Amino acid sequence: MHRRKSRLAFTLVELLVVIAIIGILVGLLLPAVQAAREAARRMQCSNNFKQMGLAILNYESTYKRMPPAAMKGGPGLTGGHTASGFMRILPYLEGGNLYNQMAAVGFGDSANYWLGSNNPITHKILDIMQNSTFSVYRCPSSPLRDRVTIQGRSIMWPSYMLIAGSDLHRTADPNAFNGSIHSSGGVFPGSISYKISAISDGTSNTMVISEQAAWGHNINAGSFPNLRTSISPTGSWVMGSKNPRIPSGPGTWSRTGSHGAPPDTDLRCYNTTTIRQPPNVGGTPAWSNFRACNTILASAHTGGVNMCLSDGSVHFLSENIDLNTLRNLADKDDGQVISNLDL
Repeated sequence: MHRRKSRLAFTLVELLVVIAIIGILVGLLLPAVQAAREAARRMQCSNNFKQMGLAILNYESTYKRMPPAAMKGGPGLTGGHTASGFMRILPYLEGGNLYNQMAAVGFGDSANYWLGSNNPITHKILDIMQNSTFSVYRCPSSPLRDRVTIQGRSIMWPSYMLIAGSDLHRTADPNAFNGSIHSSGGVFPGSISYKISAISDGTSNTMVISEQAAWGHNINAGSFPNLRTSISPTGSWVMGSKNPRIPSGPGTWSRTGSHGAPPDTDLRCYNTTTIRQPPNVGGTPAWSNFRACNTILASAHTGGVNMCLSDGSVHFLSENIDLNTLRNLADKDDGQVISNLDL
């Protein structure tokens, strides 16, 4: 009798079968792993909104007014861009150190927060901001770059946007940049700090922050940034609009409708948007480009965007939400109360 030789290796067929089985298992597991990761990222994004909402309420508790999107001294001023609402709530987001450094430079008209300026104070701002990052202002799902180089400094770009109101509000001025519309229907139109009593629709019915963390549909992600946050290539999350006027109808905010207008009638919007389109829409109308006042809400989350109400609660808005419902959420005093916010 002959002893059968022991097998020391797989045959080629067996090896290919094993590889195929492993490939199938990986193919089955990968979507589940990716979905779990995205769920965690979306939860972190939602938590960011919760922190920002609480920061706004803590600011209001301290000053008895909501923070301004930008604060100028009044019409006729010749100063530049002042600090944004995102800068003003930093002490309530564990950003007190950066806030104090900025406060030492100043938040008024003498400190130009347009980071393309050669103003010596602006260079101090750039030096302070360089390499500073606040994860609470970045959606972890965002595929967009998170930093931009301005005058040799690496500056963070945000994922979120303050809400000025809707394009159909009675205060809307259609003379804004590139045919866009700017209104004061919401909480953050610009150089004003509203008392919470101004939110007559109720704090649980008025949106204050949402996402601009992704390109709109059908947009080439390699292009420079149409439909992203309404900040210029030399701006950032710290920069507010320099027009001190508050829109109250046609011609009241941007009297000339020109970029070369005096500072008190400048027609561009920064870090705030007036709702004119549903979330995650396609197309690139000029009035949705950066610096215009109707940049869209957009996220990398499937099906919609996160948003925060002025009572601090966080909700997920479907990209299929009725546009008029979204407008009602953007306006603080249109008399429309939304019964179901998770739309």
